[in-house]
Amino acid sequence: MIRNTSLLVLFFLGIEFVHTQPLILSTAKYDFLGTDVYGQVYTVNGAELMKYDAQGNFKQKYVNNRLGKIGAIDATNPLKILVFYRESNAMAFLDHNLIEITGGLDIYEMAGFEASLACTSSDGGFWLWNPVQQTVNHYTDQRDSDRQTQCLSDWLTDNTVTEILENGQNLFLVATHKILVFDYFGAYLNSLVLDQVKNLSMTNQTLVWLSGNKLLTYHWQSYQTGEISIPGGKSPKQAFIVGNKMILG
Repeated sequence: MIRNTSLLVLFFLGIEFVHTQPLILSTAKYDFLGTDVYGQVYTVNGAELMKYDAQGNFKQKYVNNRLGKIGAIDATNPLKILVFYRESNAMAFLDHNLIEITGGLDIYEMAGFEASLACTSSDGGFWLWNPVQQTVNHYTDQRDSDRQTQCLSDWLTDNTVTEILENGQNLFLVATHKILVFDYFGAYLNSLVLDQVKNLSMTNQTLVWLSGNKLLTYHWQSYQTGEISIPGGKSPKQAFIVGNKMILG
């Protein structure tokens, strides 16, 4: 049997250069990937989630066909991985072995709306984007709603919200032509005028995203911009900086 495969490429970063001898991993076909703080890689193909360690060794697989296709994952906390099922408006939380901590959480039953985006929060809870009310709502690890942003409809004229993520107890909402920044309590802090940001990740206070064959960086407090070239002029679908590694999909 011939199985479709995809490639992961790991480059090791030096102070001023990228080593040109990458570790190339052949993985099962995937739609998108994610990483955690340890450099472990998670690939998603339909309803299937697979985990590889930092050396590229396959570790575990998780599938819940009852919830359908996986829409997004958040492995910010590798001990409590959020798996978001956009089409079925459901969530699951997995431990480091991809075993369900909480499975089949019905978002509508809990929150009363259909969420289009989700991410974890540093206090063990999670955030949900309510596209109808135009708010980001926070829930505790006991699934209680305890805070939310103001209605953002006036802030998002001609902007489509594509991602939300929390880093350093700040919440970042990525829209078509800007990024809105909120504090731990959901209070507005700042707007960053950045166009067409996709697959945003963060290291310390620096935003990182892919643009063609380079990674663009933006320190959201000092407003300093930068870029990191991808070796060999490659144009991957996704790219991440984790510690001293550049991970390309």
